Order: sequence, then C-alpha cells, then structure tokens
Amino acid sequence: HEGNIPFDAYNIVNDKRGTVNLRNRFIQEALDQEATHIAMVDDDETVSPNWLVVMLETMEKYGADVVDGAVQRILPEGTPSWMIKGKFFEWHSFKTGSKRRAASGASSLFKIRLVKEMGLRFHPAFTLTGGSDTFFFTQATLAGAKIVWLDERLVQEYFPPSRVTKKWIRQRAFRRTSSKFNRKRLEMGYPRAAITYTFNGIFQLVIGGILSIISLPFGPIARIHSQRIFIKGLGTFNGILGRDYEEYKNPHGA
Repeated sequence: HEGNIPFDAYNIVNDKRGTVNLRNRFIQEALDQEATHIAMVDDDETVSPNWLVVMLETMEKYGADVVDGAVQRILPEGTPSWMIKGKFFEWHSFKTGSKRRAASGASSLFKIRLVKEMGLRFHPAFTLTGGSDTFFFTQATLAGAKIVWLDERLVQEYFPPSRVTKKWIRQRAFRRTSSKFNRKRLEMGYPRAAITYTFNGIFQLVIGGILSIISLPFGPIARIHSQRIFIKGLGTFNGILGRDYEEYKNPHGA
C-alpha cells in the first residue's frame, strides 16, 4: 500500500500486574480518545508494515466486528528437529473470511462497539492464567458480534528458548484445559460445567494414559502428543477443583 496513515503514538505505564489489567487500561484509554477501533498484539511479536491496513480491509470486506489474524511463530536457533516435525508450535490456520467463535489477542482488530455498546471488558479471573482474550471474544460472539479469520501471516511471534522444551509443551496443555474449564464455568455456571467436563476429563485421562503407554517405542513426537492428551485431563480436573494455573505469574526469559 502506498503512503502511511498518520497517527499519534504514546506509551502507557500501567501499575497493575497482569494482562487483564493492562488490556482493560488500554480499553479505557481508547474510550477516552474516542477511538473507533482497538488493535492488539503480544509483547513478543513484531508486525508487518501493512498489518493494520490489511486487518481493516478484511474487516470491511466481510462486514466483521472483529478480525482474528494468523501468527507466524519464529523458533530459536537450535530447536530440536523432532519438535518442528511434530508441529508442536504451529499456529492454527483457516480460510480468510471464515467465521470464528473467538479470537486471540496475539493479532486482532475489533470495533469499539464491543466495549462501548456491549459493555465488554477482560475478566479478572484470567489475570495470571491466560485465556482472557478467548473469553472476551467469545462473549462478543454471544452478544452478536461477527468474528472472521485473516490467514495472512503479518505478525511474527518470537519464541524464547524457555518455551522450546518438553516441559513447556506439557505445561501449555495443562494450562489450556484448566483455563478452558474456567471459561466454561463463567459461561455455563459451575454445576453444569463440572458435570460436562468431568466426563471430558475422564475420557482424556483414560485415552491419554493408554496412548502414552502404547507410544513409548515410537519416539518423542508420539510420546509427547499422547502425554498431552493425558495432561489435558489433569488440567480439566485442576479447573474443576477450583485451582488456577498461573502460567503468566513469571515471565518467560529470552
């Protein structure tokens, strides 16, 4: 695209810890500035020069309230080849324009009406656990917002070595299902969510346990994928028992 869209930029210092507090702070700043849109990326990412333009064009083309963008993950030098082959860090992909139920804060653009008219904010239950973006955009969908996918990888996420480990892969699986239960608890109420996800958790534990044993002779890719299923079951019961897994309590080092 020729030319640039001029805008003022300034930094905000937020004294409250956690992504939820920061995100709600910039929502308030956007409201104070009478903004029409809010864009989000993570602090370990870089964006292409035309990222915002393409996101906005996609929003207008599909008549969407939210655009959820693809992210290209850049792994550090020395990442084991089996981890790359096993696709443990690959971002999901859908056809551009596909409708989605939720979106990620890693690369997203949304209209101010989500917070101004629908009254949405990032929920404090996810301050250090992660998952506030998924819950926020799921609530937007339930309120009638339209979310579409952009499959151009205009955002690059740089993984630190601390994340390229078997331990982190397992922890991520645990956190995601624990956080997922917490989201469902807020959506459905605890009794219904606990009944539903107790069966899911048992299934994951049984199938994951069996596959973990069967996969032992077949190398690290099969073993880790199998273990992740079992660990997802543990994460589900962690949520059911009311325990938070605070993945973002300590930052991942470079």
